[in-house]
Amino acid sequence: MAEALGYERLMLFQSVRLVPPFKRLLAYTKTTKRGGCLLADNPAVRRHLAQMATEINVAQALEDRAFALLKKGEPLDHEASLLKLFGSAMRQRFADRALDILGPLGRLEDDEAGAPLGGEIAKLAKTVVVDTIGGGTSEILKTVVATRGMGLPR
Repeated sequence: MAEALGYERLMLFQSVRLVPPFKRLLAYTKTTKRGGCLLADNPAVRRHLAQMATEINVAQALEDRAFALLKKGEPLDHEASLLKLFGSAMRQRFADRALDILGPLGRLEDDEAGAPLGGEIAKLAKTVVVDTIGGGTSEILKTVVATRGMGLPR
């Protein structure tokens, strides 16, 4: 059962799914002006984008490690929990940062006129909350990482 949960946690979060929206958001900042300046020229926007790109790469490294274990025939233990824990929190930060970049219009959904990026960020922001519950709550996963991954007592 624990092994099956590890596979579920590994499959629940796939960082590659954030790459296309990130690229679209990046392109949007290079072509959209606010206050007469391109969004990409705003230092706060650039910091958000840099942090998002960094976290996507960290998540990809965690995934690569988990898949390398699977290829070697080793069981996923705390690695899947670590990935799911980091990934779910990272997706929430991604959505929050994207909404910050888009401003008030970022809350518009796909059927509303003027919704940037077709409303995909608004949709993402609604769905990321579930990420911290599916496959084990974040609290449970922290315990798994602490006990199995770090050898700490329960």
